[in-house]
Amino acid sequence: VFWTETQRSRRSLGPPLAFAQAARVRGESMADFGPRANEVRAGLGADPSSGKLVETQVQSGRSSRSEKEADKQNKGFSGTPLWKIQEKLKKASEDATRLAAASAHLQVPDGFTPYEGALYWSEKRQCFWRMGGSGNFLVHDPLTGGFVDLCEEGASVDMTLWTGAACQDGPKHAKHVIIRDLCKASLALRMPITHVDRPCAMLALYQGRGGVACADFCAKHMHEKVLQKLSAYRGYWDEAHLAAAMREVFLAINTEYLEKHAAVGDSCAAAVALIMGSRLAVASVGNLAAVLSLRGGGGSELILPLAEEQAKDFAWCTFFGRGEQDGAPAACGSAASRAAPQVSVVELNR
Repeated sequence: VFWTETQRSRRSLGPPLAFAQAARVRGESMADFGPRANEVRAGLGADPSSGKLVETQVQSGRSSRSEKEADKQNKGFSGTPLWKIQEKLKKASEDATRLAAASAHLQVPDGFTPYEGALYWSEKRQCFWRMGGSGNFLVHDPLTGGFVDLCEEGASVDMTLWTGAACQDGPKHAKHVIIRDLCKASLALRMPITHVDRPCAMLALYQGRGGVACADFCAKHMHEKVLQKLSAYRGYWDEAHLAAAMREVFLAINTEYLEKHAAVGDSCAAAVALIMGSRLAVASVGNLAAVLSLRGGGGSELILPLAEEQAKDFAWCTFFGRGEQDGAPAACGSAASRAAPQVSVVELNR
């Protein structure tokens, strides 16, 4: 940066010392290089018209020393260490959180109406809320008859699932159904099951006897019954709930088939595997088996088939439909007892 005469400013603080000496040699006034006198007085509180200094409020007696102290920049600061202030603020925040949680138990959420006792029901959310409880939303548990916490989102298990089917020289009335993503299928059928653990898949095998009508009916409607049961209960699905649901689904599909196909005399054996997170539930009626193969080369039979000598007389004592044998109905008890499946639930990550 160079100092030139064209860059002189009356508002500057003045030229450097070398240029001030040069100005004296040339006979120039130092006022040409600095601010004017009235500008200096204005900056110091002087009245431009009279040139007199303007007194402050304290100098003129219009305010006291205490008021002057109150106008200080650090007004309101106590000198307390910062860590103490932060600790005090943290404690105040925790107290406010506890107070809000306590008041939340006493304030009924929007959309909930009195149901029974301390329970409130929301038609929109399809769940309960209890006055004075934990504050969580509740659902009715049909297995225990009580109320459990609502499960909004199921857990996602880090597990890869591959599915497939193969048949060689098998029964001509055999049907199989593979649903690799039951959660996606539930959205298509408007029965969401986002509260169950993932992956969620269903594998089913149906073997017709005396015809294909019963096997076709199961192949078309079994997964719908499973989805209805899963979407109806939005609590946590443990092993006991899975086993009970599979039994109820088998009885429901059998009852519906008998009502809609009263004149049909064929029957059907079935084996259904439901994978939910790290759990595998298998249910079977008839002479179908389910085998779990382990990566190390071993295996375990989840559902045992009937022995060959027993199959002659008892192979169709558990099945769907009426189960005629050689043109005559099989005498194996009521339809409900015949359709009661064997159920096995195992943990896949054990």
